[in-house]
Amino acid sequence: MDGDICYFCGGTGERDPLSGAPCFECNGTGWREESEDDGLHNEECTRGLCEFLADRESMTDREIVDKCNALARQFYACRGYDVPEGYRFDQAHHPQEQEAWDMACLAFEELLQTDPNEAISNLEDE
Repeated sequence: MDGDICYFCGGTGERDPLSGAPCFECNGTGWREESEDDGLHNEECTRGLCEFLADRESMTDREIVDKCNALARQFYACRGYDVPEGYRFDQAHHPQEQEAWDMACLAFEELLQTDPNEAISNLEDE
């Protein structure tokens, strides 16, 4: 079935569905190996993430909340929405904005072992 599009990755490597063989581009995972000319700058992204993670020990509660809001803004933009710089997702009432905040908090908790909601509580206690 040459020329078929893989349901998982959008590549042209789908095999005959009746054969049970996975796409040869993504091996049925939906993730294709990135080529060097795909426009992604993985080294730069990795360096930025490493710098961000290294800063976590020295971040103040205010910086944690601000960075989590910035991440929520990026998640929100992925859905095609735009909000002004400085918008506070942690105070949002709209379900999709609250979801963006929740996703950013989850990322902070999983990657940084830091709870942005706890940082907000600490700020309120001051």
